[in-house]
Amino acid sequence: MNSGKVEFLAIADTLLRRGVAVLAIDGPGQGELATAAPWEPEYQKVVHRAVDLVEQRSDVDGSRVALLAMSMGGYLGALAAAHEPRIRALVSVSPPSALDWDQLAPYVTDTFVLRTGSAAAARDFARRINAAEIAPRIQQPFRVVDGALDTIPGVTNGEPLARLAPRGEYLLIPEGHHLVENRRWEWLPDTADWLTRHLADD
Repeated sequence: MNSGKVEFLAIADTLLRRGVAVLAIDGPGQGELATAAPWEPEYQKVVHRAVDLVEQRSDVDGSRVALLAMSMGGYLGALAAAHEPRIRALVSVSPPSALDWDQLAPYVTDTFVLRTGSAAAARDFARRINAAEIAPRIQQPFRVVDGALDTIPGVTNGEPLARLAPRGEYLLIPEGHHLVENRRWEWLPDTADWLTRHLADD
């Protein structure tokens, strides 16, 4: 919700050590673009352009692209994978599967209004968060990582996303908080290996 690409440096380093090139982006309303544009509810458009860019490069294999996304980005990454067949595998960390606007904390709803431009747009964006609608369409290998101590009022965590996806798997870290940064060693090395294996699959 308030993340930027610079927060992915530790994860990027883990992937780089495995020989995986990394493109970290700030989408509309994210990171350096937080005030430049509103959030994009059809985030598959953003990912489509990013994959196009990767395919144009000669120094990487543009046919082997995966996504790793966190928090709200974890849902948006799943949405993109449901629409973008060029994505080979997907990891979502602490994604929402559904939002109950009336139960969300004020700091969450205020951020939604700020990032979308209006209260009406914020409610509409939250309404679109629906695992039951997108997860069955995700055909790629899909891992969801959640922390068991990640409890945010009005937020359904990522288990339904994994359960409803044909190739989904769910990794719950017992002592993990939101983004599971406090227990990163329990999921990141294995998940980076998992992602690398799926990128290598023919």
